Amino acid sequence: MARALITGITGQDGSYLKELLTGKRYAVHGWKRDECDVTNPESLRVALQQSQPDEIYHLAAQTHVGQSVQDKAATMEVNVQGTINLLECTREFVP
Repeated sequence: MARALITGITGQDGSYLKELLTGKRYAVHGWKRDECDVTNPESLRVALQQSQPDEIYHLAAQTHVGQSVQDKAATMEVNVQGTINLLECTREFVP
């Protein structure tokens, strides 16, 4: 059985993807933001170690336009640095 990790699993797209992959008999892993924060590399390391994914779907992002305009730094932290963190941690734990 293939294992998939979905960041942003509780969002609209993440929940649909979870349903799709589960229907294809994937073991799907994902966490709420307070359980695994893409801006925290150690949090990502734990998630990758626990899930040992064959595939990663990165959907975690700040998508609310109003919030993005109000807090540009936090948006960049999640959308850009969070992606970089995931890529770097993936190199460590996923062959």
